[in-house]
Amino acid sequence: MVRSLAETCTNGRSLWNVTIGQNHSMSLRDRNLLKEIEAGALNESRPLTPVLQQCIVLGGKAGSAELRDWARAELTGSFAELPSYRKVAGDLKIDGVNFHNRITGQSISSFALPDFAQKAVTNEVQIGHGIASIEALIRSTHRSGKSTVQLAPPGSSELVSVMNQENASDFQQITRLYWDVHVAVLEGIVSQIRTMLIGLVAEMKALTEDRQDLPSPEAASDAVRIVIQGGERNQVVVNAQAIGSSESVSMQSNAPGESGKNRSRLIWTIVGSLAGIASVLMAYLQFKG
Repeated sequence: MVRSLAETCTNGRSLWNVTIGQNHSMSLRDRNLLKEIEAGALNESRPLTPVLQQCIVLGGKAGSAELRDWARAELTGSFAELPSYRKVAGDLKIDGVNFHNRITGQSISSFALPDFAQKAVTNEVQIGHGIASIEALIRSTHRSGKSTVQLAPPGSSELVSVMNQENASDFQQITRLYWDVHVAVLEGIVSQIRTMLIGLVAEMKALTEDRQDLPSPEAASDAVRIVIQGGERNQVVVNAQAIGSSESVSMQSNAPGESGKNRSRLIWTIVGSLAGIASVLMAYLQFKG
């Protein structure tokens, strides 16, 4: 009986130690997740796909649907509304043949297109590709020694067919319609997403308690609102009325997502300032008395 009880206690301690160890290991992984995202975003030689995948994991652990949705959209290109940084300029061009030779890379105006397509196909190119496809286009363009990427507008084959029918010439045929986009434009999109990732990490760190392993749902969502959606940081306004016949001090805050760390620092700063004001007023009252 004694041996059995001792074994039970020993096994219980072992199980407790294992549980503590597992929890500690999970805590370290959670704490390192922000650091890994930041390191991946800062390393320009590293693809953004795994970094954005880590953002989805972070969004799940932190309980932020906004962070998960943004990272998933950048990965897949499935945007509810395409962001402005993915709308770029490109040259509208055609390839074709005529009786004498082959035509390659001839620039045309959108007004040369059929009437129904002139507003839909312009020099604005909407890059709805997932980030992996964009980075692959950049790599293949550099490997080929070219400086531009050729992208086909939606329905370009049908447009070419209609244009050839309207042309009604047996000696001139359009073979292809496309946008010519400089590779630096695509690199700019990648750079902007990388910068936003760095900004997200910085905001989440600023809004997270030192003792927390992960940002709160509010902190993660506020970071997305500030960095991705262009929202403003929350501010605290202090109104101090001079002490005479009456005195009042009021604090207004529109910062529901402000971290306890920043909020505490701000409160103690305010308290210190008010204490200084009070001491000056007391000295003045004593002098008057």
